[in-house]
Amino acid sequence: MFLLTAFAHFYPKLRADLIGMVPPALPRPGLLVTITGILEIAGAVGLLVPATARLTAACLIVLLIAMYPANVSAARRRVAQGDPLG
Repeated sequence: MFLLTAFAHFYPKLRADLIGMVPPALPRPGLLVTITGILEIAGAVGLLVPATARLTAACLIVLLIAMYPANVSAARRRVAQGDPLG
């Protein structure tokens, strides 16, 4: 799942939608989207390594909690999410 969602951070049409979701009060939304995408990729890989799986899971929980306000903000602002193929 994290690899699939990380893909959206770098695919141009989906990336624009994610940048639009970043709350206006936060600086450099493009950089934030890139960072969260990289963290999702690292998390996906970390879950596959038994020695790091528990710590990675905890870090991903923190990441998801940190990103939740952006989802709420986007919903309240009615940010449209486009069709990546259209």
